[in-house]
Amino acid sequence: MSAGSQNLLNAILGAILVSTASWQLAYSIRPLKANRDTRDRSPLLSWLMFPVGAEVGFSSAGAGALGSAALLSLTPLAPAQIVGTDIAFGFAVSLIGSGAHWFSHATNPELLMQLIAGGIFGAISGTLLSTRIPRRPLRFALWVWLLILGGQFIFNSYHVWAATR
Repeated sequence: MSAGSQNLLNAILGAILVSTASWQLAYSIRPLKANRDTRDRSPLLSWLMFPVGAEVGFSSAGAGALGSAALLSLTPLAPAQIVGTDIAFGFAVSLIGSGAHWFSHATNPELLMQLIAGGIFGAISGTLLSTRIPRRPLRFALWVWLLILGGQFIFNSYHVWAATR
């Protein structure tokens, strides 16, 4: 994949994250209603995750973020369940993508060990916190995090694009 294509993909991913997070943040600020629509729209997940899985094959960006966004939007799951489900999804999809890259020798073992060390500590900390924080504040924090992440993708894509002009 060329650098230009990767940059475009990151910009699109960022725009999707920013728009989804913005919509959900606006939705979550509304007052709680007893009859709020909490339909389970999980049958849509397979169709939405197909392009995410394909994207992970050529760029690791987005599987967790888009998976979380889809689960937060389409299911009535508790945040701890969303995080656990999304981690399992990300693991399975990344295992397939990383296996292909490992066998093609497209990895850096030193950086991989640093990522794993930080990731394990973060996963343990996040798991412990997700079971203790109430649903609404945790969902709000996840949407804010996805908004920041999407903004970072857009910002970096713009700077890469501007540097090549």
